[in-house]
Amino acid sequence: MDLLRALESYLLESGAETYTDLIGSIRPLEDGRLCLRTKSGESRIFDKLVIAAGVGTQGLLNSLGIHGIKFFYHPGQVMAIDHSGLDGYAFVRRTYSLIGQRRMMLGSTTGKSLVPSFNIDLEAGREKLWEALSQEFCVRSDVLQKLQSCDIEDLWGVRVRIHDRLPILGSLGAFDAALRSVFVCSGLYKNGLQLSEAMAEWVVSEMLNGYMDEFGQAFHVNRFIRS
Repeated sequence: MDLLRALESYLLESGAETYTDLIGSIRPLEDGRLCLRTKSGESRIFDKLVIAAGVGTQGLLNSLGIHGIKFFYHPGQVMAIDHSGLDGYAFVRRTYSLIGQRRMMLGSTTGKSLVPSFNIDLEAGREKLWEALSQEFCVRSDVLQKLQSCDIEDLWGVRVRIHDRLPILGSLGAFDAALRSVFVCSGLYKNGLQLSEAMAEWVVSEMLNGYMDEFGQAFHVNRFIRS
């Protein structure tokens, strides 16, 4: 959601429209534009398109004939805590990630032993995350007690990662010249909070200016052409 909000913000500044219906198929046209057909059967024509569909990205790439990019899906839980006193924290330890900034987001990739067949046990997941705060991030016991008294929200979902564990973004034109106006931005896995703003800026820069700086190039989808 952070990525989508950032993308929408940058694109609205450039005068682009947002369209929220579910995508059924994407077809490139001879004039370089794109025909998008929605799940409801409506067709729309666009000049450029960003695929930022999370778990749905793999299916859309496959439908466009893009192969060699494999997604893996991991269940995970995030404990969101409204707090004061931990501003500026941003750590990753083993399978855990911790972000501060007034609303702490502590998350982990959840093992199959905890979530067999994706069955959800939020209480067990929360205990695991409290333990991580103490053992992985060395939060003092008095701070831990204070956090446990704050407003807490449990979030659960499926994280998507690429097989090389890096996000992907950029034009698909290197795979097929007809897809040069189709851009992808996905595979954030556990890095959404850290990278969503930067990735949105990078992909919009390439869309509008044909340029992406060297930091964004490290995540560009073209790396699968080179390898």
